[in-house]
Amino acid sequence: MTESMPPCRYLLFILTATILICLNSNPIQARLLEKVVAIVNGEVITQTELASASHNIFTQLRQSTPALELDEALAKARRQVLAGLIEDLLVNQKAQELRINVTEQDLDNAIAKISQDNSLTPAQLYIELQKTGVSKDEYRHKLASQIRRSRLVNYEVQSKIVISEEKAREYYDTVYSKQETTEGYHLLQIGITWGTPESSSDTQEKARTRAEGLRNLAIAGQDFRELARSFSELPSAKDGGDLGFFSGDELAEYMKEIIVGLKPGQTSVLIETPYSYQFYRLIAKNIDGTQEFAPFADVGAEIIEHLREEELNRRYKKWLQEIKDQAIIKELI
Repeated sequence: MTESMPPCRYLLFILTATILICLNSNPIQARLLEKVVAIVNGEVITQTELASASHNIFTQLRQSTPALELDEALAKARRQVLAGLIEDLLVNQKAQELRINVTEQDLDNAIAKISQDNSLTPAQLYIELQKTGVSKDEYRHKLASQIRRSRLVNYEVQSKIVISEEKAREYYDTVYSKQETTEGYHLLQIGITWGTPESSSDTQEKARTRAEGLRNLAIAGQDFRELARSFSELPSAKDGGDLGFFSGDELAEYMKEIIVGLKPGQTSVLIETPYSYQFYRLIAKNIDGTQEFAPFADVGAEIIEHLREEELNRRYKKWLQEIKDQAIIKELI
């Protein structure tokens, strides 16, 4: 018969084993010691992850929500954030199933592009992120998830969407040209600056030459919005040059005479301002209740993109719901 271990020695053995397990545990084991708020196909989402994802919105709510409504608002936000984390995990699981990977080179390329768009070096970008409490490793992990998700959605959903010109023309005839617009002029804008750190041109003459070249491309039929996104150096570039509607009184004097004389679909001459050369395309106008729209040839690409985006959103929601229906999800809050 084996001699039994004395109670005191047995307790010491258990404590020592527990310490060794904790010291040698890997990150996955360590996660199990945290409070779990959801289990998705066997993978956990922890309270720490939920708290991190909720931090910014909770801060905003605490600053803007009346005290009597705060608890309810925080609970609602917590549920919404958890739903987003569950969706992200489901998408990542699907990407892993389909072996959609993101390499370190993919991340380096993406970070180089993001840094360039923000006029920073990658090292400076990491420093700015650190100031907001986001570490380099955390950012790269989140970015990898975003890239993986984008590739998965493109593979599973986006690549299967085709919007025909016939469908776009039907939308133009039945919806686009029948919409009620604001009084005034709907404008797109492209501009090239000179002499600033953000400028592509160090002299006024170079800026003019560059702006003239872009205007020629626009007149030749290249997509105005894409030209604006890619080359315009004005704040409107991020919106494809879209300035929205301006009434006649809101137009700057240097624009007014030129814009008022345009017909929808036409591109303005080059306009010199104290800091840039700009030109505009009139998309639509509503003067005294009379509406005019650019012809289909000028807005067809925009309509196709709009219809593609609508169809992508519809199919993505359906695709995601199918994944949810097949998953085993348990929320613990």
